[in-house]
Amino acid sequence: MSSQDQDVKALPQQQRLEEYEAGFNAAIQELEDFVEIPITVNVIMGKKMVKLRDLLDFSPGSLLVLDRSASESLLIYLGDTFFARGEVAIIEDAFSVRITEINDPRKV
Repeated sequence: MSSQDQDVKALPQQQRLEEYEAGFNAAIQELEDFVEIPITVNVIMGKKMVKLRDLLDFSPGSLLVLDRSASESLLIYLGDTFFARGEVAIIEDAFSVRITEINDPRKV
């Protein structure tokens, strides 16, 4: 382990959080010119590969069983990049997604 790694681990958690927030805020300031650009947010409940013959048999009331269990988080993508996990929330008769976990921003 390098001395730099040891220094990072030796920092108190609060100080690491403050440094992270300062770096994040600085990055946001650099992006100020771009914050009004729209980006597509995709929320994935699950996926299913089906044959065209099966799709032709669909009718109102048909069920498509997805590859995720009901207890699993929804996956939230910004464009094609995984961003966060969330859970279904209903607000005033509209489906919403409550974000429960954000992916490490250094990986986004």
